[in-house]
Amino acid sequence: MRRTHLPAENMSDPHWGPTHLTDLIVRQQPAPATGNKLRRDTTETGFALRVTAGGARAFVLNYTTRTTGRERRFTIGAFPSWSTTAARQEARRLRQEIDRGADPLGDLEDARTAPTIAELCDVPLPKVRLDGKSLAAVIRSADAPAPHDALHWQLGASWAVRSGDWKLLHNPLDTTRRAPGERIPGDFLVNLRDDPSEATNVAARNPEIVARLSRLHGELSLNP
Repeated sequence: MRRTHLPAENMSDPHWGPTHLTDLIVRQQPAPATGNKLRRDTTETGFALRVTAGGARAFVLNYTTRTTGRERRFTIGAFPSWSTTAARQEARRLRQEIDRGADPLGDLEDARTAPTIAELCDVPLPKVRLDGKSLAAVIRSADAPAPHDALHWQLGASWAVRSGDWKLLHNPLDTTRRAPGERIPGDFLVNLRDDPSEATNVAARNPEIVARLSRLHGELSLNP
């Protein structure tokens, strides 16, 4: 069985070491210089606080699926909309469902792809609210407008966000020296219109774009 592992972040930094999370700790937790970091809870297994460089705070649950052994990270909600106590209780409830075979993040991903699959297969969608938009038009034609203003993905400590021609990557794989598996630490900004191969980092020349896309990453990572 193939396993994918989330990184074990911040274990050596006392400001980020495991603790019993409280609203006070969450409120006073310093923001990382770049990207995002986790502070794990010592009470509820897998429960953690995630803080972005922009100062956004959210509660997450790390878990392993029973069927595939895949490690996942599900965003419960943002602080202070969610108190620490309420988020911990939700993490406990989700953990019970996961122990019975559920995959909360997988369910969310399915809900996002459902509109596209339904349109391509010409089948009706269920009459429930789905957090997703159909990409069928884009699949059928490269000239079709995208239904989203921005695109975002994240895997562990690496992420990318695209808005228009600009794409900001954090801890990406190196595409400049053709070194498979080597990562470039920090932010890597490219203009896809001028540099479709993503070979030149122009972050230093465009700090305002880096800041805007970093904020966008924070917003999107809190609403996966």
